[in-house]
Amino acid sequence: MKVAVTGMGVQLPGADSVSRFAEMLAQNICPLQVVRNIGTQKHRDLVMGVIDHEILSDPFFKRYSRINKLAIAAVKEAFKGIHIENHPGKRISVIFGTSVGGLTEIEELVASAAQQNLRRYPVTGVTHGNIGSLAMGIGSYIKANHLQLTLGNTCTASTDAILLGKQLLESYSTDICVVGGADSLINRTLVYGFLKQRGLAVEEDVRQAGMPFSTSTQGFVVSEGAGALVLEREEDAVRRGVDIYAFIEKGFSNHDNISVFQSDQTGENMTQVLREICGSRLPSYVNSQALGLEENDRVEAAAYRNCFDGSVPITSIKGLFGHTFGASGVTQAIASMISIREGFIPATYGTDKKSFESLPIVTEKKEKPVSSVAVTTHGFGGSNTGLLITG
Repeated sequence: MKVAVTGMGVQLPGADSVSRFAEMLAQNICPLQVVRNIGTQKHRDLVMGVIDHEILSDPFFKRYSRINKLAIAAVKEAFKGIHIENHPGKRISVIFGTSVGGLTEIEELVASAAQQNLRRYPVTGVTHGNIGSLAMGIGSYIKANHLQLTLGNTCTASTDAILLGKQLLESYSTDICVVGGADSLINRTLVYGFLKQRGLAVEEDVRQAGMPFSTSTQGFVVSEGAGALVLEREEDAVRRGVDIYAFIEKGFSNHDNISVFQSDQTGENMTQVLREICGSRLPSYVNSQALGLEENDRVEAAAYRNCFDGSVPITSIKGLFGHTFGASGVTQAIASMISIREGFIPATYGTDKKSFESLPIVTEKKEKPVSSVAVTTHGFGGSNTGLLITG
């Protein structure tokens, strides 16, 4: 029994649909921009990934948090054409990941209340502070009647959601699983924290900020976004006559178990993830989480060298779109499925490969048949999750 992807949707900077996302990947279009006065005195202006297109203009969603609206917009696209409503009795579950939840709204609301009056503080503040509202908001929108779970596993949250959805379908514990992740990260709480840790890219040149696989830059670029997949058992999808975009062939997760502030720098745990999902199979390429954070990218490089001999290309989409935290894995997965359907490996935007010269990093779009992609993700504190996606 195989787990099929029958729907997908995205909300990313510059991309309000999967088709636009595919176009930007194919043409190497970078939507990142400089956000003024978001940082500290030393680094006041930062390159970030901001979604500036309209999201869910219906007044019904007015009081929803930004991550809820981003997620529902992605799910809305993912549901097009799959006609689940025509099959009553199906157990429909939602599993969505996030890293910071409604932190952006909470920050704004607390600042507003401090300046004005607690009576002006909206009751939606409670919802913004409850990350469970992410899955529940999606569930109410699609009328899901089964599990509704929000995962907070930081940057592996959406990859973990995909893996858990796959496991539930394989065990016949649910029938349709809507999985993905969403994060809205343009806030000072997060920015100040990562500036303090020297984790953020501070260059003001979009092409130089947050270069994956390079020690020329200091850190990563924060970006907001959301991605959604509809997962079903292949037999059910075939019976319903819906399109199948790809299959979630394998998945595996482990944890470094060192400290919430550290991760294993040997690459051994990520190596185990790659070996578990690939086995003796060589994927068409590796869609890496490499994001310009040196310790993260060195783990990626070590795991690659431990598993492959250099014949497998490796790339990262983080130079184009920044790092979307809880939406990171699902957007990598969607990029991989675009590759499979359209026959190309996207370039690693902006990298100069400094200190990573030995890796077969794709620096220009490579047109070739793609049959399988290994997706790697890491989370703050040491979580590691990988997926093998096949056509």
